[in-house]
Amino acid sequence: MTRKKFQTLVMAEADRAVTLLERKGMDYDEGNDVLARLRDDAKDLGITAEQCVLVHLKKHLAAIERWARDGELLTQPPEERIRDAMAYLFLGLALIEEGPRR
Repeated sequence: MTRKKFQTLVMAEADRAVTLLERKGMDYDEGNDVLARLRDDAKDLGITAEQCVLVHLKKHLAAIERWARDGELLTQPPEERIRDAMAYLFLGLALIEEGPRR
């Protein structure tokens, strides 16, 4: 793959990841706070929001690992799992950007 084609792919996939975040986020957001559900889940489980992101991310990484090993996934295409993982990485960045909660 050429560098230009790779850059085009990265930009297109970043756009798809943002669209996915917006679409799926509507089911989880509370008002305007995209991190509220994550924080609530973390509190309920007795873990940090960062650890909660990691738990969700690992689920998608496990599926990606299965795809890499077996060459297929049963419930979602690998592209969607990769985009889901990207979404949780973006949520991790949002937690960093927001800084510690008081």
